Parts: sequence; C-alpha cells; structure tokens
Amino acid sequence: MSRGVARPGPRERAVDLSAREWVLTVAQILWISQTSSAVHIRSHPDLACWGPPAIKLAGTAIRRLLSRKRSDDLDFAQYMGYAGVRYFQNRLSPARIQNLVDPTAKSCKRFAKQHGISHVVIQLVDGTVAHWLGPPDAKRHVFFCHGGGYVAPALYTHVEFAFGFAAPPPHDVAVIVLAYSLSLENANKYPCQLRQAASLLDHLLSQRHISPSSIVLLGDSAGAHVLIGLLLHLKHPNPQVPPVEVEGVFAGAAFVSPWLKVHAPAKSIKSSGMDDVVEPQALAFWASLYLGGAPSDPWNDPLTAPRDWWTHLPVNDVFIAYGKDELLRGGCAEFAEIMQAVHPSTSVCSAAKEVHDHMVLNRFLSLNRPSETADAYVQWMQQHFTKTAKDESSIQAVSESTPA
Repeated sequence: MSRGVARPGPRERAVDLSAREWVLTVAQILWISQTSSAVHIRSHPDLACWGPPAIKLAGTAIRRLLSRKRSDDLDFAQYMGYAGVRYFQNRLSPARIQNLVDPTAKSCKRFAKQHGISHVVIQLVDGTVAHWLGPPDAKRHVFFCHGGGYVAPALYTHVEFAFGFAAPPPHDVAVIVLAYSLSLENANKYPCQLRQAASLLDHLLSQRHISPSSIVLLGDSAGAHVLIGLLLHLKHPNPQVPPVEVEGVFAGAAFVSPWLKVHAPAKSIKSSGMDDVVEPQALAFWASLYLGGAPSDPWNDPLTAPRDWWTHLPVNDVFIAYGKDELLRGGCAEFAEIMQAVHPSTSVCSAAKEVHDHMVLNRFLSLNRPSETADAYVQWMQQHFTKTAKDESSIQAVSESTPA
C-alpha cells in the first residue's frame, strides 16, 4: 500500500466544508435515506412512517462528520451504510422486511434478464422452490443457500456472489438458488429450511443425475448455517429430515461468514472495536424465529456435533471466509479450526477491518472497497469453474477409495 501523500480523513474533510457544502451534504443524506424507502410506500402504506428514521440517519451523519473521537477506521460512506443497515434491521419485523425487499424469484429473474441467461423455476412436490440460472446442460453447478438471518430473501447481489462475481457469468456454469421458506413469527420453523435443502439436493442428484463432483456447495451467513447442517445430515441423518444418498464427493464447499451459534444469547455475543452491520439483539430475535423453541442439536448447532462427525465429509475442497471485526467471528474461527484439523483441503481467509458477509454487503451498499475475503473467494471459485473433466474424474476416483 502506498504511503505517499496522506489524504485527509472524514473529520478533516468535514471541518473544511463550506456552508453551501454542508447544506448539500445534509440534503443528500436526507434524500438517500428517504428515497430508499419512499419507492415502496405506495404499495406498502405502513412504511410511510419512515420519515423519522431518515431524519435520525441525517443526524447520525452530521455527528459523524463533526466527531473528533473515532473507535474505528471507517470512512463516511462505510459508516453511514452500516448504520443504515443496523437501523432498519432493528426496526422492521420479518414480514415488513419480506414485503420491502424484492423476493428471491424477482432477483433471480432480473439477473437472468440482465445477463441474457436461462432462468427456470424448480417446483418440487413437497413445496420446495429453487431457481436454475444458466444452461440446462451446464458442466459445473453451484448449489446456493443465501443469507439473510432466515428472514430476508436473496438479494440481486447474492446472485452475483453465487456466480463468483464473474462478469459476464461463465457460459458453462449453472447456479441453483434454493428459495427456502423465510421465518415468520408463526411459520417456517426449524427444520423447515434443512428439509428443503435436502429435498433440492436429492432432486439434483437422483432425478437430474448431476454428479456431485461437478457441484460446489455455497452459502453465506444463515445460508452457510443450513448448508453445514446439510453436510452433517448426509452422513448422520437428522431423524426429522429424509436422508439423501450421495455417491461420490462434491467438488467443493464455500462458507462465507457462517452463522453457527444460533442458540447463543444476545449478551454472549461480544462486540469489536469496529461497528458490524448486525447487532446481537437482531441476531437473537432472528434465531428465536428460526428455531421456534427447538432445542440444540448437531444440525442446528453444528459446533456441538461430535468431532468424528466432521471426518470424511463428502466434499473435496473447503473454503471459509469471515471478517475479524464481525460479531460472529468466534464461531467462524472455531469452525475453521475444526475443518483444518480434519480436512486437509481447507482454505481459510480471515480479514482485518471486514465485517459480517463483507464481500456481499460491500457490493450491495455500492461501497466497492478493496476486500481481502472477496479476492480470495473469487480466486477459489475461478479455480473450480475452470476444472476440467479430468480433474472431476480424479475427484470421483478419490471418493471411491475414501472410507465411509
């Protein structure tokens, strides 16, 4: 990193603002905050009360600009982006979040249209829904479970993420997005999402006859949580979920900021010097909705699984990424330690000054800052997108010689 001419930080820039620039800055903050919600007010009148949050965020921005004491290294855009995410996640019910954000189907359809690729909806007899993006005869596949605390649908950015942020999307890769049922106060409790993930995977393997050696399993945050539970389920079936027969091993599995300790109370989640985009209270509330009172077990609380459950998982390469400044870093680090101990082909990237699901939010908030975890993830995905048929055959051969 260049250490040439030092650039002024946010505080130095703030005190140099002219009166006109101050007015324009505050006006821009108000406009961004208000218009981000106003577009939904006509169809959702209950959101018309978002005027006060816009005013409060404007006040937050002004205080940040004037502040001379900082406990973090965030620039102004990062600080306001993270503050906005925290503010609205703590003040919206799951139903409002699901009404406000585009549904997974719409995000997938929009991505397919923009990139000129095929989009097919998969509807299984048990009600499981998924979206197939890419060619029907793809050589490589990504089985994707999205994050969002089990209460939010997949974002457009999630679909970009599932394609490894490649632009344009690789022509011989298909992404299958599981549109699992989102948790509500009185619906879609555990093990609903695990059951749907198992159903979709079984469909791909037994009905579409897709080789595991061509599949990369991918999940971020809550999506990584359900995916880890699914991996454990393959060798040690959950009695509440139908088993899935897998012949061979998957090409890889990538977990970004996995949410592992859903039973952890809010007070046990320690903060860091840097403000994360999620807060303990929100995590605890979402976990309570997802669990619905279900006790801890190895599939919803994976770090409690016996150590020998992690051996001989049916997956070749494993990639784990998380930020050193995120609230969930403790569970991520523990999971990474377990996987590195029992699975030699495990790569871990933990980056300083990165928050929860950093690579996804960095793009979603249009911050576009350099990201160590994103760089490592893109490289890992590119390697798997370019694997040859010979590579896949060698994976299959290794799996057949691996003890169960």
